[in-house]
Amino acid sequence: MAINSKRIFELVRKTGNPCFVADADNEEVYVIMRAADYEALVLEEQDIESLTEEQLLDKINLEIDQWQSVQPEIDSSEWREDWDMDDEEDEDDERYYIEPVD
Repeated sequence: MAINSKRIFELVRKTGNPCFVADADNEEVYVIMRAADYEALVLEEQDIESLTEEQLLDKINLEIDQWQSVQPEIDSSEWREDWDMDDEEDEDDERYYIEPVD
């Protein structure tokens, strides 16, 4: 199957997302992305290496906050009921203490 590179480049340009292309001969996968995006990705990795532990934790927490802000709302009532049931079973287990025999 021939790849229409012009169409792929237009898609990357329109969406701003990288495109993955698989080579049918050797099953290798390549990523096509804008050079500016790749440069930013590489430079960001280098910047991370120079951060202090506190700065790195702040960056991670910021990224987690950003990720959580775009996640859909989840109805947790079902799994909370299951969680509560598990707690009751654990309470029964805590009544017993097994002591090693020498």
